[in-house]
Parts: sequence; C-alpha cells; structure tokens
Amino acid sequence: MKKVVGLVEKIKIIGKKNLTLLAKFDTGAKCNSIDKKIAEKIGLKTISTSKVKNVLGMERRRVVDVIFEIKGKKFVTKANIADRSKLEYPVLIGRNLIYGNFVVDVEKSNFSPNEKDLRDGKRLVIEND
Repeated sequence: MKKVVGLVEKIKIIGKKNLTLLAKFDTGAKCNSIDKKIAEKIGLKTISTSKVKNVLGMERRRVVDVIFEIKGKKFVTKANIADRSKLEYPVLIGRNLIYGNFVVDVEKSNFSPNEKDLRDGKRLVIEND
C-alpha cells in the first residue's frame, strides 16, 4: 500500500553517519538528488555518473547508492549529487522513488512550523545521529 506524503517530509539518510532532514518530494524530477556536502558528510561513495537535465540544460553528475528512511520504511535507491546549497531543501525525492511507494498530497506536510528553530540556516537539518 502506498503511503501518503506531503510536499515536504522529514526523512533520514543512512550512511556512515545518519542524518535526519527535510526533503522535497518532486513529481517533476526523474531522480533523487542530494546536496554534495551532505553526501560527503555521511560518506556516500560515487558508483557512476549520469546526464541530468536541469534548467540550464544537460549536465553530468555523480551517482551514489543511498538508503533513505521515510515514514518508518527503508528504501535502497540511487541519487545524483548536486550543489543544492542555494536551494531550500538539500534533498529532492524524485519519481524513481515516489513511483509505487508514495502518493504526494501537496496540501500535506508532516513537519511542524516550530521545527524552523532547529534548522541549520537554510540547510533544514533536523538532527544528526
């Protein structure tokens, strides 16, 4: 059964270090994307590269294997690495993970506005494990 998620949800990235943060569920994005500093911080290793289409055209990005924990369930998936430092959310969940697992309800987001006090600047980091 598919879980209902909001546009923005709290997720955990599991690596050498675990990191809980807010991620945007983007049905317009084909693949998952993680900020390069977060990928380095938790020890994700490049397994390949791929071409990614963005607003500037095509670019080649590193791809990593990653484990996301979302709504209590772990997902082993792939994500590309990008400089998301100027974007509001350091992680983007794309259709490759949404399809078959989630229904995105844009009126719903499972985080409290009070969590803004826990944010690390605009990085939206909730907690480190």
